[in-house]
Amino acid sequence: MNVTSNAIPVSSNVDFEVKLFNETLETQASIDKTYFNTSDNLWYVTIIAPNLSIERAYSLNVTASYITPRIRSSIEKDSIIYADSNAPIDRNRNSIKS
Repeated sequence: MNVTSNAIPVSSNVDFEVKLFNETLETQASIDKTYFNTSDNLWYVTIIAPNLSIERAYSLNVTASYITPRIRSSIEKDSIIYADSNAPIDRNRNSIKS
């Protein structure tokens, strides 16, 4: 994530909040780790995906807070897809191989 202040990358003391949402719910994701990469001047945030319904699209809202009261937020609509990983079942036969 690109976090800048006056066009200069902010490389430390940034707190992140990550939320997943759609038209029926909003939930905060647990942040596993964050780090700033000096090669590309970007922050990388790893989250632990919350247990949500499959076969649904979720939007992502990432908020970065630094140097109080500077807060920046970005929303990526329908950017997270919880796919159905189970093969369909034909009730007249066994599982259909995918």
